[in-house]
Amino acid sequence: ARSISGMPVVFDGSPLERFSFYMTGSSASGSIMIMGEPDPTLFKEPWIHCPLKTPSPLSSGWTVAIEKIRVGNNELVISESLYATVDTGTSVIGVDGSLWGAYLLGAIVTGARKCSTAKDDSDTLVCEGTLPDVAFQVRADDGSLQELVLTNADYNPQYVEFLPIDGLSSQGVHFLLGDTFMRKYYTEFNHKDRLLSFAIRVEKRKK
Repeated sequence: ARSISGMPVVFDGSPLERFSFYMTGSSASGSIMIMGEPDPTLFKEPWIHCPLKTPSPLSSGWTVAIEKIRVGNNELVISESLYATVDTGTSVIGVDGSLWGAYLLGAIVTGARKCSTAKDDSDTLVCEGTLPDVAFQVRADDGSLQELVLTNADYNPQYVEFLPIDGLSSQGVHFLLGDTFMRKYYTEFNHKDRLLSFAIRVEKRKK
């Protein structure tokens, strides 16, 4: 499900000027929102700090630029500028429908033994076999090019957790990085410094 709230909840000096999310495998049970400094027991460094972008008045404030997309060993040749919004109200990886059909779908499923749509949901793609890594290449605040990588285990547990959304690019973004992404990456939302930051999530230690 996608977040539908367009109301701003973060402003200068607010308690939510800096917060982070720890998403568990179930996306609900055990998930935590941390206000203020990130909890160092919930992630492992290094951090990837990405400057916030505003590609459109319709885009969310939590948006970063995507420099390139890599699927397996191949970089996709896409001429337009790409942007991704991190959205805690989205359960999967939302992809602009045109971008999905023209570039990503074929590249992702090419190595699968069998792919079909689920009988109960025409938008759900079920694939057998191991699918390739999907890497979002981003420009960090220090100028370096870094990769945020989703493996087959990250996005293909029971079905392919990419959802094409027709017209998404009309909002100035091409990807919605939801729970599927945040189950792998502990994410800090830093309004004060205008950054979205990512580090590998680790399992909480049992007390």
